[in-house]
Formats: sequence, structure tokens, C-alpha cells
Amino acid sequence: MTDVYISTSKKSSYGCWRFSVPILLVILLAMVMPNKSVAQTTGNIQGIAPVQAPTNGTAIDGNAYANHVFGLTDNTSGFPQNYGTAGDIFYWDQVYPGDGGGVFDILPIADPPYFDVSENSFPGVADYTVVRYVDDITNKDPTIFTGRNKINDNPSTYEWGVGSNPNKNEIQNAGVIFTRGNSSIIGIDGNPGNPDDLWVAWAADREVTNGSSYIDFEFLQKPFYMDTLGMDNAGYYYGKFVTEADAATGGRTPGDILVTVEFTNGGPVANVIVLIWQNVGGTYEYVPFTDYPHGTILATVNTEKTYVHFPAFGNVEQVTLVGSNGGAGYTGMLPYYDINQWCEGAINLSAFFDETINPCFGIATVFTRTRTSGESGTAELKDFPGPPAQVNVLSNPPVVSCPGDLEFEPCAEVDLEEQWDNWRVQFSYVEGTGNSTEPVTVTMGGDDLPEDLPEGASCGFTATHWIKAVDYCGKMDSCGATFTVYPDAVAPVFAEVPGDITYECAVDVPAAGMLGWTDNCDGSGEVLGVDESDGQSCPETITRTWTYTDACGNTTSVSQIITIHDMTAPVIADMDDMTLDGCNPDWPSEVTTSWTDNCGVGGQTSGTLAGVAGEVMWLDDCTQYIDYSFNAT
Repeated sequence: MTDVYISTSKKSSYGCWRFSVPILLVILLAMVMPNKSVAQTTGNIQGIAPVQAPTNGTAIDGNAYANHVFGLTDNTSGFPQNYGTAGDIFYWDQVYPGDGGGVFDILPIADPPYFDVSENSFPGVADYTVVRYVDDITNKDPTIFTGRNKINDNPSTYEWGVGSNPNKNEIQNAGVIFTRGNSSIIGIDGNPGNPDDLWVAWAADREVTNGSSYIDFEFLQKPFYMDTLGMDNAGYYYGKFVTEADAATGGRTPGDILVTVEFTNGGPVANVIVLIWQNVGGTYEYVPFTDYPHGTILATVNTEKTYVHFPAFGNVEQVTLVGSNGGAGYTGMLPYYDINQWCEGAINLSAFFDETINPCFGIATVFTRTRTSGESGTAELKDFPGPPAQVNVLSNPPVVSCPGDLEFEPCAEVDLEEQWDNWRVQFSYVEGTGNSTEPVTVTMGGDDLPEDLPEGASCGFTATHWIKAVDYCGKMDSCGATFTVYPDAVAPVFAEVPGDITYECAVDVPAAGMLGWTDNCDGSGEVLGVDESDGQSCPETITRTWTYTDACGNTTSVSQIITIHDMTAPVIADMDDMTLDGCNPDWPSEVTTSWTDNCGVGGQTSGTLAGVAGEVMWLDDCTQYIDYSFNAT
């Protein structure tokens, strides 16, 4: 059957629901409802609706309490229905403890005990919404249909205002709950519930049991709203209704579903009638639908006096309830319903979706109201408890799944390849509505997802990938994610660099040594300096550089400037003057002395130096002299 999901316009801390099987519960207090013509009625068909909420299904057994009669099993259908452990409208631990859950928990915080939305009965069902209406049952009910109000009329022509209802039509309390099938529960047809099926269960009462009452639950595919136009002279509001459905199809959408529960002439049965909005000879109207499988509809009136925890048309009495399955029991005042004064039931809506409506069917609004008779075309709408409930029950939309974004800092101590392998395989299509000729279309894009990370990914890498699915109904879901390894942008750091220095002699310049470095990713180490001369002399400049490049290409260089500048002149040994005796002696062929230098010449720091003779000079008529010069560079 068609898979659907439930959402609601009354969202609080949760968002769109798909797999959690959310529930919409509408509690409608004080109302009266209509019926349908020439439709198959069910009578009392009891059993357990195989649904997920409340826990252990919901017992359509003629009473309101989970675990009501411990150990009671109904074999009427041929498939045992264990009411003693089944869920129901109320869970009252004080009186009827057990495994079955309730839509409401009975809380012993007041006398009589008060009821509230169950917090423990829907394991695995995280999202649900409860909408409770309290309607006026006096002759000044502010939500009564006025003016034109036939069932098959365009609903945008309906008007509302203050008024009253005859008590034979007055229904004070009613409610519906949407939930999914439960595969662990066997229905009256012998089959387990289907988690893809959408069920709706209800309960409703009537003020008197000697007339006919009708309550409608209308499931509309387009939004339908209550609109306020003004206030009358007595201070009561009045207004109309607004539909987004096409006027050409009667203000409704073909395939809209109307479910009517009827109490006929006070009889001991609750009949359920299903109608579908269809074109009949050029006119749109509700048409009875009867071709649904056994087990699709359950319904019954209450078969015993039923004590409740809210007003029940003023019925109240002192009662002692004996506990079962170890329950302590209860004694006190409680409201109650007489036999045949209320009914409960459940319908597998998916059975009608599949047989009558295309896979793209969706419910936008649930409208609950009462009417005067069972003739669908002529019945007049009477009362409604409050604004139509805005829900969002759609054909199962496509769902895609993406991993979360992953981010890794440089040098993260993780196995990046393992992280990548786990991340890239999580882009997937989950589900959606398609058929054999037009399946769900799935596309992926963005960066490729290689089996292995590229070389150097640990030094910085980013991949963004997305997936999109579009189904047969045009519904779309998409998601994307990014895998990021932040780049290592931190360069290595050297230890303290030797300061610039000047030497007089090249031989005094020490050989380049090792200099230590540290890096945020590579750790630490040493690197040898490299010298580069400017090729000059006196002075000569040498740049000594230490360079380290880490594994991610971050480079750091530091330098020391070494200057060689010899500022000390050579030293020449001083010689005494020489005197040549005699008459015209020969001048010496060579005069030498020694020299020394701090840096040396040609690798020698000392040696012999020959003087350079000057011109022969006359000191007087008898004496000549020659000056010898000694130069060392």
C-alpha cells in the first residue's frame, strides 16, 4: 500500500517527520455529526487495530481503557485479539496496569484523576501533536453552521456563527489519532500491520441514545481554513470558510475522503460509511465507497457503562473500580457514559489511497463536524468544535541521507583515510513514491568521491558532495556535506639565529653549522647552513642561510651576515741605515728585510721582502745615498 507520512502545522520543537511515524491527535469536545447515503455500513466490528500508537495497538472493544480486562482474548474473528494487553484511549496505571499504552495517561494529581497526553506509550515515536477543542454545548454555541450548509456544497460557501443544536445531535467529545501500522500486531484479517499504512482511529459520544447522530471526519487534500469576518450585536464572532481547492471541482479535490460514523435510532451499533469526492455526470459530489478489504475498518459502541475523566453531558456518580492485574483500584466520583452513548473505531486509510487515489495523494486538512441526517446530498451541517485541523499527510516523499560535515585540524591525530572511507559511503537515497515506469530520480554532484584520498590530503583537502532525489509526485529532497582537512599554514620555527659578525681574516670564519627547528606537524630537527659569498674582497660579505621546508610545503629561512674586512696592515721589520766605506763602492744588488701580517699573503703570514731602490741622490760633494722602499700588502 502507499507509504505516507504525517506532519503538522502546529510544530513546536520538532520539524518535518518521516521515519519517526508521527501522530496527530485531535480531541474535539462537544459536537454533533452527519452521515452518508447508500453506503456500506459496518455495524460493530471489534478487534485490535494493528497500529504503532498507542503501544500494543488500539483496542476497538467497547471500552476506553488499555489492559481493561487482563487476560481477555476475543476469538470472534478467528485470529485471537488479546484485549487484556492492548492499548486504548486511556492508560490508568492505578486501576488497569499492563503492557498496553494509552493515547492519554490518567494522572493521580487531582480528584477525580486528571488525564493528559501520554508520555510513555509511544516508544520509538518521537513526534506527535495533540490539539484539544472544547466546544460549547449550550444554546449559545459560538461554532454553529449558519446559512448554506449542505454536504455537497462548495465548502467556501459555508458560514458560521453562534447558535444551538438539538440534543439528539449533540456530540460533546470526539477525537482522532493518526498513526502507522505495526508489524508485530496481527489484525482481525490474520495479517500483521504494515508500517507503511496510515491508520486513523477515533472516538465520539452523543448526548442521548434514542435518536440518530452523525459525525463526519473529512480528509481534504487542499488546505481549508476558518475565517472570521466580524462580530454581531451580541458580541459573538461570525465568519466563513476558505478553501484552496479548485472551484471547478466543487471546492474540493477529487479523491477527498469523508468518513461518517452514525448512531442510528439509538441502536447498539456504530456504523462507518466511507465516501469519495468524485465527478458524477459533470457534478462533483461524495460517492459511497465499499470495495475495501476485510480488516480495514473496525467500529463499535461502548458495551458497558464507561467512566471517563472529562465532562460527559453532566453524568457523574460515585464509583468503585476494582483493579486488575495487580492494580489498586479506585473509589471516587467520575463522569460516565451509559451503554451505547459513545463509539470508537479505526480505519486503514491506505486501503482507500491505493484503491481510489493516485500515489501522490496527500491530506492537508482534517475537518470534524456534525450533521442532521444520513443523506449526504441533503444533510445539513450543524456543529463544529473549532477550526479545521491543519495537517500534512503526504505520499511518502523521497528521502536522501548525507553524512554530517567533517572537519579536521592540521596534524589531527586520526586516520584520515579511515574517516574518508566511512564518510563518503553515507550519501544514499532512502525512499519515495515512484512506480515501474517513473521511478525516483536520484542525482549526485559536487566533488568526486574517490576511493582513496589524494596524495597530500593531510596538508589540506576539501570535498563537497550532494545528493538529490525527485519522485513520481514531484516531491524533492536533497542534502549535501563537506569533508575538510584544514591546510597546515604554519611555517617551521628556527632556534635563535647567530648574530651578524665581522672577521678580519677569512681563515677566522668558522664552517657553517647545524641550526635547530621545530614544526607544528613535523616535530623538530636540525639543518646545515649554506654560505653564499658576494665575490668581493676587503670587505667580503658571506650570507649564511638555514632553510627548512615541512611536509606540507611551508618554508622558513633565516640568515646570518658574515663580513670579512682586514683592517690591520702588514708589519715590516725596520732596518738600520747602511754606510758603504771606500771610494765609489758598488751599491748592494739587493736589500731585504722581513715582514709579518695578521692574515697573510698567499697563505703566508710572514716572509722576506726586497727593497726597491730609489735614485742615487747626493748628500754632498763626497757622499751619495739611495733610499730603499719596502711595501707589503
